[in-house]
Formats: sequence, structure tokens, C-alpha cells
Amino acid sequence: MNATIAGLALAVLGILVGIVIALLQRRPKRVVYDMITRSQIVSHTGYRATGKLQVLYEGRQLADPHLLVLRVANGGKIEIRPEDWIERLKIVVSRGVEIVDAAIAGSAPSNLEVKVEQTEKSQVTISSVLLNRQEWFDVQLLIDGPGEVQEISARVAGAQLLPGRPIKGMRGLISTLPRLTSRLHLGEMGSWAFVSTAVATVGFVVAFSSFFLLDRPEMATVPDLTGKSAEVVVPELRRAGLHLGAQDRLPNSAPKGTVIDQHPPGGSKIEKGERVSIVLSE
Repeated sequence: MNATIAGLALAVLGILVGIVIALLQRRPKRVVYDMITRSQIVSHTGYRATGKLQVLYEGRQLADPHLLVLRVANGGKIEIRPEDWIERLKIVVSRGVEIVDAAIAGSAPSNLEVKVEQTEKSQVTISSVLLNRQEWFDVQLLIDGPGEVQEISARVAGAQLLPGRPIKGMRGLISTLPRLTSRLHLGEMGSWAFVSTAVATVGFVVAFSSFFLLDRPEMATVPDLTGKSAEVVVPELRRAGLHLGAQDRLPNSAPKGTVIDQHPPGGSKIEKGERVSIVLSE
């Protein structure tokens, strides 16, 4: 009798573990960020070296202006509410580099109400905003001098802040389940114990299936667009199952309308249906 109860308990445990893992896998809560543009606005030319060429921003002369664009998105399947931001998103650039201007360069949806506040010379914070599934916004930073984003931080209730794409975090837990069950000795339990063990096995199979099969994305290879004209970008992306994202234009020695930079780079593996941002020569 005790053995039968133990078998039934194992079966129920197996089913519950399968359901829990399936739910966790299907409803992650994540905020992801990715650098989509890092460009020098004016390259060093002969005119620049002689001091004849100057860059002014609202009457202020800039020594070496660079443009950084950071995309922040809801990378999970649960909405991020304004009250979920325990600590607002903070972006810090390299020490000694000044943020000249900061703004929201774009968003999806376009009416997303996001505000950027410069709190220090090299630091900005982003207002708490509702981000539904797959919604995003781009933070544009104009900095004076070559620099990078050194720190991106926030505290979001029940969510992770991750660079790039979300990482499936249940793999380690699932890999331990077979080892745990192999250590349980059930003894002679009769037919009911056999059925219970079989049901428990089904429960674990459901857990594995939910992790490896549900919502598994179809991947695509990003084509190399650099050096190509703007007219061929959309057809090439369509053939790869991708879409055109943000388009920036920067002065360059390449012919006007030529792709001089892209993100993600050619050869990268991303989900089908994702967007590829480009920088065109002016």
C-alpha cells in the first residue's frame, strides 16, 4: 500500500513538474537590450586635421562626435508594467565622455511614451514605461569623443535584464530530473505502481517536450549587406525571411545610398521575422 502511494505521488510529482516547466517556458518575463548603432559622425579628413572643418551642435563645437543607439525591448511574453520598474533603466557611457544629447529615436508602437533624463555628464535614465510583448524603444545618445556604453542596469520585479536575446534558463533544472528519479528505489509496487511510474515518465516527457519543442524559433542567416545599394537590401532580406529595421545615414566616402554598416552583421543567426538595421552613405 505504501509503495503504491509512493508510486502515485511520483506520478503526480512528474505531472506537476511537467506543467510547471511548461508554464515557465511559455511565459518568461525579460527585458533585453542591444546596441544597434555605434558610429563616428565625421571621420578624420584632411580638412578636419587643419581645423577648417568643424562640427557644431546648437552652437557648440564638438571635438569628435559619435552616435550610439541602444534598443530596449520586452524579450519575454509577459507585459512589463510601469510599477514593475523598481529601479529605472540607467545607461552610463565611458568615463570622461560627455553625453551631448539624448532622445528616443523610435519605438514600437510609435506612440510609446518614453522619456530620457540626463542625470549626470555621462549618464541617463529612462522613465518607467509599459512594455507589452515584443514592444521596444531606441535610445539615441550623441556623445563627444569615442566611447562605449559601460553600464546598463535596472531592477524589474519578477524579470531579468539581459543583453541580446533571452537565454532559456530551465536547461540546468531539466537535466537534473532523470538523475533524481534514478536514485529513487520503489521496490515491488504491483500493477498500480507500474502505472504510476509510467504516468510520472509521461510527466517528465511533457516537461522535456515543453522545453525543446514549444515556441522553438526558426532561425535565419543574416545576409551581408555592406557595400550593396539600398535597392537590393529589402529583396535580400525577404529571401532570408527577415525585415528591414532602422535606417541611419552618415557621411562616408562610399557612393550615396551604399550600405556601410549593418546590425546584426552578415552571417549572424537570428530568428526569422526579425529586423536588420542598416547605415547608408550620404
